[in-house]
Amino acid sequence: MDFTVGGGRCAAGSDEALRELLGPRLALADAHAVCGTLHLRQAAELAQRAHDGGYALSHTRASEVLLYLTGQRQVSRAITRAGLSPETETVGWVAFGKPPPKLAGLVAEDERVLDGEDFDYRAFGLPQVALDANTRERWPELVLTRCALLPVRGKG
Repeated sequence: MDFTVGGGRCAAGSDEALRELLGPRLALADAHAVCGTLHLRQAAELAQRAHDGGYALSHTRASEVLLYLTGQRQVSRAITRAGLSPETETVGWVAFGKPPPKLAGLVAEDERVLDGEDFDYRAFGLPQVALDANTRERWPELVLTRCALLPVRGKG
């Protein structure tokens, strides 16, 4: 199944209307939880592989995207880190198949929201010692590596 990724701006308080679009084929995340377009694409690709390979941790590709995006093994924790809130003004999305038509009416496309500038590496869970041991330019690689390791990490 093909997927597309995108990002854009939405009005504060539109989280409820956006949540109504959520389903097994659409993942939405606060753009502050996205460390660049590559991060979002990687989460989508890994979620797709997990479902195709029978080793997914969640029931849908959309919720699996949130797990990979946040590096979490529990959907509730992933939603806490990347879910929509009334304060959400920028979103990243992954659609498996065609995005729902109503998405364009709620999100004004703007790929700049996925540039990762507002990404909080410490909130993502990277230890300060790892950040200190690497140049700032390499920090996104640490995020991608941690996300890619999700299916092989032990529970805990």
